[in-house]
Amino acid sequence: MAPARIPPRRVLLVSNPRTASNLLLKILALPDQPNVYANEKGGYYFFNSFVATANNNRIYKPFEQWTSDDRSEVQSALKTCFDQLEESTSHASQESKVFFAKEHSPWFIDPIALQKILRLNDNTASEDGDAAGADSPFRQQVPSTYTSSPTFSPSNYTILPDEYLRTFHMAFIVRHPALMFPSFYRAMCKMVKLGVITQEDIGGVMVANMTLRFSRLLYDWCLEQDDPDARPVILDAYEVIHKPEAVVRFCEMTGLDANAIKFEWENKPGSKDVGAQNVQMDGNTEQRTLWSPEAASVMVSTLTGSSGVVKSKAPDVVDIAVEAAKWKEEFGQETADMLEKRVRNAMPDYEYLKARSVTASA
Repeated sequence: MAPARIPPRRVLLVSNPRTASNLLLKILALPDQPNVYANEKGGYYFFNSFVATANNNRIYKPFEQWTSDDRSEVQSALKTCFDQLEESTSHASQESKVFFAKEHSPWFIDPIALQKILRLNDNTASEDGDAAGADSPFRQQVPSTYTSSPTFSPSNYTILPDEYLRTFHMAFIVRHPALMFPSFYRAMCKMVKLGVITQEDIGGVMVANMTLRFSRLLYDWCLEQDDPDARPVILDAYEVIHKPEAVVRFCEMTGLDANAIKFEWENKPGSKDVGAQNVQMDGNTEQRTLWSPEAASVMVSTLTGSSGVVKSKAPDVVDIAVEAAKWKEEFGQETADMLEKRVRNAMPDYEYLKARSVTASA
């Protein structure tokens, strides 16, 4: 086993829905790593801001048509989310612990950039630099301890300035789109039936999450920083599920404790854990409804019902045409066509990221 790198102060795991990211957190067993600071959700600091961005069909609504209430609601949500993130990173620093958080990539992309990028062909490389624009009202002001002159390089599409992003060692988890997207579609349909997402908003939620474009853009930004001590690390869900050695290497590269990881666990209520199943919102808010026990169980049903890694969730071979035939049978022709189009559009980004992922043998 290679020696572990010196632990960084902060690790940010960038993910997408249905990438087995909650499974990875379960395997990492963060509560058993006393030198790691992670909230009980394992991250999700920008969950509320994405909910605000998706409300009232804002993802599809041209930004020029947003009302002042639209803008202020999203601005306020982003500011609150950032403040919570900064508070947690400060606690970790005070306790001399490694800060760890997981965030889905669309959640902290600037809403203006998100719209502009999604209006293009999903997987072209022709986005203009600075897609959000220097006057974006959503870019966050960070404490002066980070920088007195925050900058946003043309390839930074997030709401966080370069100087702040550089304080994190970025890690990514990806999964074959033909496994991700139909799973996400099923989950969102259940959310609509539960009444926690409206039919009006579901289209924007799906289009923003059925892509790996935002992860690829952030990965490329990381490469531009050329920091040999914090090279971005990528895990593919297949390796997580089938190759324990890949997770060991991931820990070594990010400064986590490889001796703490576990691939089997007791399936019992009340066990100490981190992840989406622990998301709780205060008050009688719309966000609380979105993370009611019923809704949360939709997103982590396989994990909460297991006592170990379920290898059937990551087949050795994925044939898009074969999967599309299954979608037609399950969802009907129109939805099957939509899923197949999004999967094929996402494949170049997936293949690009997978080719650079950690493997058990390299």
